[in-house]
Amino acid sequence: MLLREDEIRDQQFVWVERIEDETRFPIERDLLLKREDFVGDVIKIAECLKTDEKVRNEFHESLISLFNSKNGRKFISKIDNEEMDSLLQRAENILLDVLLIEEKNEN
Repeated sequence: MLLREDEIRDQQFVWVERIEDETRFPIERDLLLKREDFVGDVIKIAECLKTDEKVRNEFHESLISLFNSKNGRKFISKIDNEEMDSLLQRAENILLDVLLIEEKNEN
């Protein structure tokens, strides 16, 4: 018998395709913003990209060549503001997880 063969016949069957773990290393973001080191710079840059419209537009302009290139259009589509916010937050989370874990291991 195949795995979950009986469930497939059931009308209320649900198949979980993927589970994404979006847990984060516990951080005090306000404290990190005040730091004068690489971690502080990462937070400040991310914050600036999220809140400063001029900086965000410059960042978006730097990506236009990717979206307009023949090869780029095959793999990526234009990013709206909501998706950009999500991508920036995910990038910040990944960087902080790595940097803060390394920092913790050094101590």
